Parts: sequence; structure tokens; C-alpha cells
Amino acid sequence: MKLTAHEVHRLFLTASTLALKFHCDDYFVNSYYAAVGGVSLEELNELEKDFIETIGYELYVEKNVYKRYEKALKLYSNIHRKNSCLLYTSPSPRDGLLSRMPSSACKKKKKKK
Repeated sequence: MKLTAHEVHRLFLTASTLALKFHCDDYFVNSYYAAVGGVSLEELNELEKDFIETIGYELYVEKNVYKRYEKALKLYSNIHRKNSCLLYTSPSPRDGLLSRMPSSACKKKKKKK
């Protein structure tokens, strides 16, 4: 499955909403998070249900597991940053927020400035 900017946006919104609910006693209603995230309330409710079922209702993450994933993401980020250039092309994830440019093109673009 190819992960698009739209899917990443929805995943981040859903994970953030659930994390806030898990860690905070006082949080906003889903309609607020849906409006901020640019999705319908129905879609956020469905995303939340699917996400929590997918992770088996296990919202707590052990510190060592968190650190392992954090390290892997940082490594991936460093490798990715060296190999491509991300350009913001539109204000909306639905329109394709990010586009990629080969690192050689990034270097040429930087030199022109």
C-alpha cells in the first residue's frame, strides 16, 4: 500500500485525537478535532474506531518500545532527507500536500538562490 499525504494526515489526526483522550482528562469533542483536521465527524469516528481496533485497544506503549520506534523513524528521516527534497505544493493534504524532487534537483535549486 502506498502511503499518500492524505492518508498520513488522516492517520496523524486519528492518532493525535486518541492520544489526547488517553492522556488528558479534559479534551474537546470529536466534532472539534474533525473540524480542525478537515474531515467530517463521521469520518473521524470511523477512523478512530478502525485505528483502535487495529492496535487491539492497546493505547499504552512501553518506554523501550517507544524508543525503538523513535530511533527507527529518526533513521528513516535522515536517510529520506538525504535522498529527496520535499516541497510544499498546496495547503491541503487532499490536494497532495507534498511532492518529491530528487536530491540532485534540490541541490541545483539551492545553488540558484
